[in-house]
Amino acid sequence: MLTKTMMKWNLLAALVFGTSFWACSGDKTAGTDEQSEGLYAIKNLDIAGVSQKGPFVKGSAVTVQGIDCKTMEFTDEVFEGEVKNNMGEFVVEKVNLSTTCAVVEVTGEYRSEMTGKKVSDKLTLRALTNLKDRTHVNVNLLTNLEYERVMYYVAEKGKSFDEAKDLAEREVLAAFGMAGESAEFEDLDIFGTSDADATLLAISVLMQGDADVKTLTERMDKFNGSFAESGTWNDDDTKKAIIDWIANAVAKAVMDSIRKNMENWGFANEVPDFEKVIEMFGADSTMTDSRDGQIYKTVKIGDQIWMAENLNFEVDSSYCYNDSAKYCTKYGRLYSWAAANRACPDGWHLPTIDEFETLFATVGKQSIAGKKLKSTSGWNNDGNGTDDFGFTALPAGIRYGKDKYYNYEGHHANFWSSIKNGSDSAEYVNMFYDYDNARQLVHDKNDGMSVRCLKGEAEVPSGWSWDVPKDARLSPNIKYDSMVDPRDKQVYKVVKIDVPDTNYSQVWMAENLNYADSVKTPSLKGRNWCYNDDEKNCNVSGRYYSWAAAIDSVALANDSKEPLDCGYGKKCGLDRAVQGICPEGWHLPTLREWSLLCEAIGDYRTCGEPLKALTGWNYAGTPNNNGTDLYGFAALPTGRRISATSWEKVGSDVYYWSSTEQDDDRGRYFNINNIYTQTYTYQNSKYYGQSVRCVKGDPSTAPVRPSSSSSKNDE
Repeated sequence: MLTKTMMKWNLLAALVFGTSFWACSGDKTAGTDEQSEGLYAIKNLDIAGVSQKGPFVKGSAVTVQGIDCKTMEFTDEVFEGEVKNNMGEFVVEKVNLSTTCAVVEVTGEYRSEMTGKKVSDKLTLRALTNLKDRTHVNVNLLTNLEYERVMYYVAEKGKSFDEAKDLAEREVLAAFGMAGESAEFEDLDIFGTSDADATLLAISVLMQGDADVKTLTERMDKFNGSFAESGTWNDDDTKKAIIDWIANAVAKAVMDSIRKNMENWGFANEVPDFEKVIEMFGADSTMTDSRDGQIYKTVKIGDQIWMAENLNFEVDSSYCYNDSAKYCTKYGRLYSWAAANRACPDGWHLPTIDEFETLFATVGKQSIAGKKLKSTSGWNNDGNGTDDFGFTALPAGIRYGKDKYYNYEGHHANFWSSIKNGSDSAEYVNMFYDYDNARQLVHDKNDGMSVRCLKGEAEVPSGWSWDVPKDARLSPNIKYDSMVDPRDKQVYKVVKIDVPDTNYSQVWMAENLNYADSVKTPSLKGRNWCYNDDEKNCNVSGRYYSWAAAIDSVALANDSKEPLDCGYGKKCGLDRAVQGICPEGWHLPTLREWSLLCEAIGDYRTCGEPLKALTGWNYAGTPNNNGTDLYGFAALPTGRRISATSWEKVGSDVYYWSSTEQDDDRGRYFNINNIYTQTYTYQNSKYYGQSVRCVKGDPSTAPVRPSSSSSKNDE
């Protein structure tokens, strides 16, 4: 349906053409004698260009008509020409206009990229341009798609012609999920070599698809009808038809045919790389959340693909502004930080601060990122942005969790990051109505803010974080096996490591043990812990066990064949491997088995680096803080518990108990740190809470005597 504004323009155009056409003949001008005497803004200008859907054929009609740059009212100055060859080239000679702005219009048949042949119906395309500093004007699908939006911006919103052109061009690209910087549309050529030329060709192909000229015209009209006043493309039927066409076209290698058709015309030496742009549209212009069926616009900015709308998926601790559903429709939901971390759909994630910084750098710099990313409407006190990249940040405000009230709608856009800052707060990004910048700030985790999801797996922080699941630290280069602990059904990744030049190999858990049933296993009572007594941390680091718990001292004491009284303050004389706290078929390794692990991959001086996980180790001023994880062992710096309220070395060290005893008060352990490539074996208080890695096999056959090389490392 035509808007009133569009009807006014179309009627005015009809009147102008109807009353002035009689004065036009060939390339001659229509105007007053006074204009001929020197009042022209444009005088005797030859306007050349290329007309393309595919290229318009020779003889297609071309007109140039003046239009007031401030009011968008047509003048009565019309100049005629025609397309000179089948490449779509035209020249309209000796144009004289009382204004620098003009509409260049082409009507005729064109050669279709889809078939390589001339279409049988005529198509009309237009371009709005300012001829002040140009003599070359290309007419194409993009110039036609921006036409009504430029008209609206100038005639209804009072923007300058150049500003309106710039805004409209960015919005057209954003509508196709191709936001970013671009050349002016009337400079683009489907045979050009730039990325912008490839975008023109891609959009020309997408809008055509398998449609005939009549359907293509209808698609353009629908685009203009919704886009003129809103700057958005509200035509889901056409979008779906295009996406369906892409899937079929890829399956049938249609893109190859299009390229061959254009190459066979012989109009240029190369065809731009339009296929990648089409692939981006098919994958990234929208996404459907499979959990609730909601469709979100998406946009590619640099190498990142963002949701171009705030998330609106309901989880616990998510809210609509003022507890009103209409605001969820308008702004999406406001999430506590914990809710935000679990809210994004599969294949998307809550961004880190580093990923937000990448976004800011891509759009220019942080000091102008707010202006560039904010929506063009909705912000108080005319604090709107330019939305140059289609991100469309909205001022959704905030929910204060402690007092349960809402504020700052229209003033603030606040987006949670995945990065925690202390126990009660987390980092977020703020955009404010009165500032051009984007700010990185810290806020209470219980407060409600917006969520923008970023496509791809979550970026794993290089250093230690309790918010990163243990699976994210496993090596992607290793094919892991797994085992199920029959006692509590927990699943552990496992890896096999062979000792060179021997028939001996070891199978290790690739995760720290997390067994905690003190009813079935009384040794655990009061002797196992989660970091900071928070159960969810055990899902990241496994549990911390005292030495008595690790060897299962109660089971040893109840052994009918060889009872041992072990634990803190008691030397039991344990000189062998024991199952300990490990599941059936696995056991707590001896110090000798830890030494054999190092022998399998080198020696103790170098085996720390290939055992450490690829991420998770805090930087310590050396290049060896993270490991190479060559064998999938994925050692993490879980530190240790040294008292009821004190933990140490989290992020820098890991301490694994062995079954080997030192004396009454101390047990032996295996240590890796973030500074050196080597490993260490030490002894410390049996009361300390340290990690357990189980090794597969019968403990009665496990080696117990340290080798001479490993004894150098025993202190």
